[in-house]
Amino acid sequence: MTVMDRRRPDCRRRGSSHAAVLLFASIIAAIGSSATAQQAEKFNPTDLPNPYRLEKDWPTLPPSMNGGHWGEVSRVHVDRDDNIWVLHRCFAVEPPGSAVCLGAFKQYPPLLKFDPSGKLLDSFGTGLLVYPHGLWVDDSGNAWVTDVNDQATVLACPPRMPRVSRWVRRSSNSARAARCS
Repeated sequence: MTVMDRRRPDCRRRGSSHAAVLLFASIIAAIGSSATAQQAEKFNPTDLPNPYRLEKDWPTLPPSMNGGHWGEVSRVHVDRDDNIWVLHRCFAVEPPGSAVCLGAFKQYPPLLKFDPSGKLLDSFGTGLLVYPHGLWVDDSGNAWVTDVNDQATVLACPPRMPRVSRWVRRSSNSARAARCS
């Protein structure tokens, strides 16, 4: 084998390695431009169609309740009769996101029940909660609310019913036994 014969295989290997590097660079460039194109098309939820519409002045709050102005609402639930239950933070708005039913706002009931037209049917729970957070109305019409402050679940019975409201821990079996009558 001559010296020239030994160089040819080396030249071929170098050429194929250059081609491999070029191919690799092309793939990386294609992936990069694809990623850039995807970033430009970010999903914007406000671009989706909205099946809901704002009903001005719904629901109707009596002027005796904070002049009819809302504060922080933590939960809304529609019961089996299509009534709308609202658990709110007693019309308080300060501090934002953490308003509580204390001070000037403790005289307001945190649980409100409206009919589908927005008429206030019932309001109760005054003094029962400090930091209302969760709400569930079961099939029997019992309102279960949670208070973050006390880390407790409360069965909140409307005033027209015998008061069975009591603090029960989430892990307690007594929560299942308690009912408004």
